[in-house]
Amino acid sequence: MSSKTEFCFLNLRTYLIYLCCYLLVVVAAGSRVVNGLKCYCNPKECDVISSLDCPGKGLIVLDPCNCCPICAKTVGEVCGGPGDFSGRCEPPLKCVAKLPTANALGVCM
Repeated sequence: MSSKTEFCFLNLRTYLIYLCCYLLVVVAAGSRVVNGLKCYCNPKECDVISSLDCPGKGLIVLDPCNCCPICAKTVGEVCGGPGDFSGRCEPPLKCVAKLPTANALGVCM
């Protein structure tokens, strides 16, 4: 009789271990980070800038929400990120990242 009780206890313990592992996997899968950019555009809130305010070639581009004018990034400045949130480089410069991922930060070169 004791071997049957011992067998049931081991099965219950194994079941609980599997259940805990399953729950950990479900929680980990449900907590993925989503990189998103929610834009709200009000042109009245935009800063007024001119090409004289911008370094480099003085190129003005639109912000990541395509709403407000901002200065394009020049050599050595941080760029890229999710939705180019850290800025875009002035042509012919490219945003070069150490890690070749879509949302990586880089430097204008």
